[in-house]
Amino acid sequence: MASADLELEEIVVSMETIKPSSPTPPHLLTHTLSWIDQVVLPIHIGMVLFYLQGDGDGFMEPVDISKKLRHLKQSLSEALSLYYVLAGRIDGASAVNCTDEGIDFIDARVSCSLSAVLPRKPTEEGKVDFLFPCNRRCSVAGGPLLIVKTTTFRCGGTAVGVCLHHTVADGQSLAFFLKTWAAIARGVPDVEVRLPNFDVAAAAFPMPSTLPPRLPVPPALERRIVRKRFVLDGSKICALREQSANQAGGTQQQGHRLTRVEAVTALIWRCVIRSSSSSGVLGTTAAEFAAFHAVGLRARMKPSLPEMSFGNLVIAGITPGLIFPFSEQRPSMVGVDQYDEVTESSTLRRLTEEQTSAAIRGVDDAYILRGPGKPLAALEEHVRRGTRVTYFSCMWGFPYYEADFGWGRPAWVTCSGPDEVTKGGGMVMLMGRREGSGDMEAWIFFDPLSSPVLMASADLELEEIVVSIETIKPSSPTQPHLLTHTLSWIDQAMLPVHIGMVLFYLQGDGDGFMEPVDISKKLRHLKQSLSEALSLYYVLAGRIGGASAVNCTDEGIDFIDARVSCPLSAVLPKKPTEKGKVDLLFPCNRRCTVAGGPLLIVKITTFHCGGTAVGLCLHHTVADGQSLAFFLKTWAAIARGVTDIEVSLPNFDVAASAFPLRIVRKRFVLDGSKICALREQSANQAGGTQQQGRRLTLVEAVTALIWRCAIRSSSSSSGVRGTTAAEFAAGHAVGLRARMKPSLYEMSFGNLVIASFTPGLIFPFSEQRPSMGGVDQYDEVTKSSTLRRLTEQQISAAIGGVDDAYVRDTLRDPGDTLRCPGGAPEAGDEGDIFQLHVGVPLLRGRFRLGAAGVGGILQS
Repeated sequence: MASADLELEEIVVSMETIKPSSPTPPHLLTHTLSWIDQVVLPIHIGMVLFYLQGDGDGFMEPVDISKKLRHLKQSLSEALSLYYVLAGRIDGASAVNCTDEGIDFIDARVSCSLSAVLPRKPTEEGKVDFLFPCNRRCSVAGGPLLIVKTTTFRCGGTAVGVCLHHTVADGQSLAFFLKTWAAIARGVPDVEVRLPNFDVAAAAFPMPSTLPPRLPVPPALERRIVRKRFVLDGSKICALREQSANQAGGTQQQGHRLTRVEAVTALIWRCVIRSSSSSGVLGTTAAEFAAFHAVGLRARMKPSLPEMSFGNLVIAGITPGLIFPFSEQRPSMVGVDQYDEVTESSTLRRLTEEQTSAAIRGVDDAYILRGPGKPLAALEEHVRRGTRVTYFSCMWGFPYYEADFGWGRPAWVTCSGPDEVTKGGGMVMLMGRREGSGDMEAWIFFDPLSSPVLMASADLELEEIVVSIETIKPSSPTQPHLLTHTLSWIDQAMLPVHIGMVLFYLQGDGDGFMEPVDISKKLRHLKQSLSEALSLYYVLAGRIGGASAVNCTDEGIDFIDARVSCPLSAVLPKKPTEKGKVDLLFPCNRRCTVAGGPLLIVKITTFHCGGTAVGLCLHHTVADGQSLAFFLKTWAAIARGVTDIEVSLPNFDVAASAFPLRIVRKRFVLDGSKICALREQSANQAGGTQQQGRRLTLVEAVTALIWRCAIRSSSSSSGVRGTTAAEFAAGHAVGLRARMKPSLYEMSFGNLVIASFTPGLIFPFSEQRPSMGGVDQYDEVTKSSTLRRLTEQQISAAIGGVDDAYVRDTLRDPGDTLRCPGGAPEAGDEGDIFQLHVGVPLLRGRFRLGAAGVGGILQS
């Protein structure tokens, strides 16, 4: 079975161990871990750095790749002599044995260009999972502390993936290791290479008399997590900070403005809170939320620690509990010293910003000197109470984009996330961007059930919460005689894209929220009327079955309920030339074009003011825009209570009756090197076209290949030909500009093509061949006259035969020259009819490419 991504074929060429280029001195054989190292979660930090290189899609020469990899491994070995701890192994709970056992190095190749895996939009994740080197071996006792994987792409681009055991170091330590390795690879003199400091962490954070337990974490989920990536524009982050500073009662009362990290962290956290609260997960009761922040210590200590300090120099900043939404049914907080409650006068935005800022800025000397007890006890209490904790980790500002191995700076750097998250919680990782501006990249990992999908717009004020995704089915079952809807040939020829529409409805007064009961009542009525409309438009609730029909099995459509924390006016265009901020209102994530997926997706977005956007996404294969418009009109009429007798019914029979021909369309990308090999095979075969004094052109070779595939497929398909032989022919539209004497100007405008047909070709070899009475010329495939030879010879002769003499003959008698072998097609003939205008009388011909024939796999 082929992969969904056919081009991503990874080959692991080798796996080896890289050791330091010089042995570690005896006095450095034991590296003592700090107490922070010993309490962090025993997970891995995964990063991938992408480097553009190469011209077009051509492969690099193998010698170049080998040379490049040898240099990388040599420089990595030299870097490990400086970062010798990474080549060791963890010994017990408190030390690393620096015995130069080395790290794992994986060399992999991929048969696609680098651009095929990079994200094309700010909300796309890219296809990067297979580029991370870690199969969790790095978190196994006795395994390597670092794994490196270099993946070379078809275009010559490179992905450098690294996986570091979190027990020995944090993200900043990893960034400086990569920068050092890259500097050595570039040939930077030793005197300019910055050295790590392995003594600071254990000296600044020595083992206390009693080691605290590892960070407490609730039981992990077994189900797959949801992962989303967002690129946050620097100017919008500045605007967000400005809004917070200008709000009455905001954080400006504390004497400082929010930092970029604080503003974005607070924004994402309140999106998470609203999402969990409005999803129905919590029911009607309030719940407690908290945020965990991994806060860097190097710059916060007095005096500050060197930025090259190696180890885990981070500590947890934890917010108090925050109760949301406002409700009489709030959780019991007996015995809890500090918490905040969102009330009608204490907004969620203000509390999230204040708590986030206080938790991060509260990490100072006094906080640190209290040791690990207080932050870990606070987190343990949150876990005990079932608080929904969101974990934030920030690598914004770390020098990952300064790791230049001599190929330039990375085009993109991405991180891996957790393999599992806790119920009701999640993890957020913030990264910098290559541009060096204030832009930020956020990776968000959540439980898909207890925290609905968080959809953040590039415009940060549009905080959208997807409350629920459900399936709406017809209110009454489809009748048995209607279970198959036949598609017309126009349906089958249509591009497999979607038609997206959004309808905006004004409602509500000012910026006040509609009462939740009103929204719920409105949505229940919409879903009920939609179900009734689907009973009339039952085809939309089915699934495409093969290429020619829809199975009307009432599987239903997707219905998405979303909320946005801004008024409707914020997304509508304000000028005739503006498009508005409407992209997030379309329901389609291209699921509607996936085989087996729903044919229609509906998304209802409710705005802060009570206004509503109704978004629809229809699979174009089943209907056009007018059909969608009348479906909407019918649904709206049912929702208004129009009587059944006044509702117009759709007619599903007309299209297939008026346009019954089947068209099957396939697309193949043929590799240039394979085409050259095909031509070479033809030239080397005895009896091949080389006897004609010329080699096949690229076009002739490919045309002959496809034609014989079609012949074999049509002949061998069950029921298409039976066991008797049949006659086949091919018609070619041949360009004339370069074939005339003298040649015509290449900018000549018009139809400067002419048709050329092969003679009839009988296949397969059979005594029951068709009668060829009255036919002057035909070829018959026999045991000694192969199909390959005949198709190549006939194709070459038909195309190569178009010259001055051919054109003159055509002008004298166009009807005779352009007549299709086998005579004019009759009603009921097999094969598809085509029409072609070439400046001469209308040409009608027959191709032997039935629907069953086109599905074959191309092979020579």
